[in-house]
Amino acid sequence: MVNEVSEGHPMLAGANADAEPRVFESLRKRPRPRAERYEIGRSLRKEVPRRTLGDWKVDSDSRDPIALIERSHEGRVPGLVPVRVARMAASPYGFLRGSAVVMADDVAGLPSTGITPVVCGDAHLGNVGFYASPERDLVLDLNDFDEAHPGAWEWDLRRLVASTWVAGRETGASEDKCRDAVLTCARAYRDELRHLAQEPLFARSFERIDMRSIEKHGTESSLSKEPGAGGQAGA
Repeated sequence: MVNEVSEGHPMLAGANADAEPRVFESLRKRPRPRAERYEIGRSLRKEVPRRTLGDWKVDSDSRDPIALIERSHEGRVPGLVPVRVARMAASPYGFLRGSAVVMADDVAGLPSTGITPVVCGDAHLGNVGFYASPERDLVLDLNDFDEAHPGAWEWDLRRLVASTWVAGRETGASEDKCRDAVLTCARAYRDELRHLAQEPLFARSFERIDMRSIEKHGTESSLSKEPGAGGQAGA
């Protein structure tokens, strides 16, 4: 079903590249109309309902996280490997942050829509932070793209919300608050994608979240006390 729906769509796994070649390589080439792309998305829901994205079962017979972590150490500076392991052993959040390979192995076999953009590959909460833009404005953005690779968009979202829950536990938040934070994160992700889907392709490159927008839309009063609030450069 997915392959039938995705025929000719270059962002879908198994797509027929000859049907719509290199359509996103140039702003001079028109992609499929939005209405048609929305219909493709709705068709994918029939094959991969949203409720199935919450299912996860550990295959304890074949799962070997230690072996995966040891493999991920290959090519690293030997003297820094013990430092990395010590940081991972310090807390559940530290382990989650340093074990992207384990989570990738966990989610690789889970249901996904087959839409395969270039994903961050390590979109945990610790890789989101404040940075100074070239204009010296303080912006909120994602960093650390050394694991970036074509993959399911669901992988990044799963890592982001999982790290949000684990980080909440580490800071002493209740399970209810962790759940609320995860649901808020997922809703915000959905709403932003809906917004970007309506924007022209070129305009999406200029979307950004700065301190002014956070101060305006944030619900926490403590945000106004952050350095750089009100649009001042903070780095």
